Amino acid sequence: MILGLLIAAQTVSLDTVVAEALAKNEDAEAAQLVVARAEASKREAWAELFGDLSVSGTYRRRAFEITRDFEDENGNVNQVVLSRQNSLFGVARAEITVLDATAISRISKAGADVESAEARNVELRRALAFSVADTYLAVLAAERAKAAAERRLALADDALANVKARFDAGLTAKSVLNRSKLERATAQLEATRADNAAQQMRLSLSFVVGRAVTGTLEDPTAETPVGSDAELLASARDGRPDVKRLELELEARRIAGREPWFGFVPTVGVAAEVTATNEPGFTGQVVNWSLAATAQWLLWDGGVRYAVARRRAADTREAELALAKQLRQVELELRQARTDLGTAMAAVTQAEARLEVARENAEEVRARFQQGLATALEQADAAVAEYDAAQALASERFEASAATLRLTRAVGGWPTDAR
Repeated sequence: MILGLLIAAQTVSLDTVVAEALAKNEDAEAAQLVVARAEASKREAWAELFGDLSVSGTYRRRAFEITRDFEDENGNVNQVVLSRQNSLFGVARAEITVLDATAISRISKAGADVESAEARNVELRRALAFSVADTYLAVLAAERAKAAAERRLALADDALANVKARFDAGLTAKSVLNRSKLERATAQLEATRADNAAQQMRLSLSFVVGRAVTGTLEDPTAETPVGSDAELLASARDGRPDVKRLELELEARRIAGREPWFGFVPTVGVAAEVTATNEPGFTGQVVNWSLAATAQWLLWDGGVRYAVARRRAADTREAELALAKQLRQVELELRQARTDLGTAMAAVTQAEARLEVARENAEEVRARFQQGLATALEQADAAVAEYDAAQALASERFEASAATLRLTRAVGGWPTDAR
């Protein structure tokens, strides 16, 4: 039981590595920064309506002080300081925009940009998840090929030992021994290459996950999307974040295209100001305040507004074309994925039948060889045929799993439950 627990602890699932990659990979964090930038731009757009609050102060040192005598209505003479040698002046000003149609339009566009960035974030994370899944399947295929190569090497070792014993007993020729040695060397080379390929794929998987992935990989149990072409296409158009992103980008372009025309609406604002000084002058007031209402109506700007409108109309049309093209691309990817999956599943069935026949033939030839009824050449050929069939089955299974992933991706799904 303890051994079973230890073995189970060494297994790695596709869901685990995808979740770790989404948490650790730099691309996942970079995808989140796309949203952060869009949200910052939205806050910047809102800031245009929040107004400004400023405080300023001035200290001035003069060469001399200026005073004047002032006689009031009662005949009293008072001295008034017009300019102090040490002058202080402070201003506090608050301004707020009551109506700015262009700013409201920019806020609306910024909201669409945030939603578009969120869709892009999802798509980037989904792309990373599928990249991890593809690499995971490639590791499984490489390790299955490695297992087949190791089986071939083991059989070649047994055959060489058998032939060598016969040669030592004078029951077989030198050429037969050399043929067995050649087969063993070839099997060793294939095993070395398969081991290297498996290690390279492990390194690739470790890179995208963000840590060294060790242990036995579990076979994924992804469900194949089912439904008619029309149903899957509708699901893809509704569920794919790349399509959603283009739809939101088109909406943002349309909003931006309306912004120049909002410039015909006057901009209305309110301002309040408080001043303080140590030079009251004839008024005798140290502190003063004022309120003001402002309105600005730009009637003519040299034609810039119309040029911007035309440019943004072109941007909108470009976004419409990009969305239309992507929808056609979605349909193409979906149909290709379904076709590839059907072909791959048929190829797996054929490869399984081929391996079964090759394995039975190899077992029969090995039994005959041990009884002296088959040559070493026949056994080597049977072993090579079994190895080739095992390699082909591993490759076809990988293609079938990859085709399933492509179909899942085409309809807008994820390779695992990890998000």
